[in-house]
Amino acid sequence: MDALAINILLLMTSILFLISGIIHFGILFAVIFILVMLFLRDPERKIHKIQDGILASADGKIHKITSGTHPSFKGRVNKVLIFMSPLDVHRNRAPITGKITAIEYIPGKFSPAYKKGIENLNEKNKIEFSSARLKVVLTQIAGIFARRIICKIKKGDKITQGSQFGLIKFGSANELVFPAGYKVCVKKNEMVKAGISIIARKSK
Repeated sequence: MDALAINILLLMTSILFLISGIIHFGILFAVIFILVMLFLRDPERKIHKIQDGILASADGKIHKITSGTHPSFKGRVNKVLIFMSPLDVHRNRAPITGKITAIEYIPGKFSPAYKKGIENLNEKNKIEFSSARLKVVLTQIAGIFARRIICKIKKGDKITQGSQFGLIKFGSANELVFPAGYKVCVKKNEMVKAGISIIARKSK
């Protein structure tokens, strides 16, 4: 679908540039084409794997860090919310190496991804990554422009830390939930990169 949309935009841009009198429409489509290509970019990335830690699942800014409880865990957990602006790379990557033990799609609103409480309000896709030593619940959260969550994995699949598994289109967020025994290594408003930045490490 993405390749088809890009080809259609490219064709319409070319045609409108060639037809006299509507060059402004051609310029508009050219701008849209550039923005779509920017959004869908997939830069080559060297993954920094760590056995005792959790990697960022998305590029963006740390929007919120909290602690509390979660229905998928016993005991206390840490929660880290990463906000992705439309200019960030939107490829989502696995925070740990493990097996996909649960996936749940939850319909919801399309409020701005930076709005308070979006992890409870907006459309989302909740994915449970489990290994022999750790469980991480990653939630892909839609934003005001992101109305299509893409997830290319299914329950039972095995995945390697840092591997791509999906994306959310045009501005959104990721929430990472993990046991409180893992110390958060990032701060609010810090910029992180998927598959590179360390979100948390096991406490000693």
